[in-house]
Amino acid sequence: MPYVYFHEQDVDHVIEGGPLNLAFGAIGTVGNVSDALRFLGRDLTSTLRQCGLEVDWFGDIDRRIAVRMAWDRRAPALD
Repeated sequence: MPYVYFHEQDVDHVIEGGPLNLAFGAIGTVGNVSDALRFLGRDLTSTLRQCGLEVDWFGDIDRRIAVRMAWDRRAPALD
């Protein structure tokens, strides 16, 4: 089962002007885990790019996927 995540420190990094770093992996993978993770990484980067996001990842399964974005703070919701 594939998974993707980021945590609060990653969001802090984005707020400071850096990219959002996405970690990914797979639980219960049968067969060649490295190939499965490369496929997952390629699929994720492809999907993110199709959504119009700028993505840096060069196929290294030990590196996170970097999504470049400008952080825009949303206004608080009006009651």
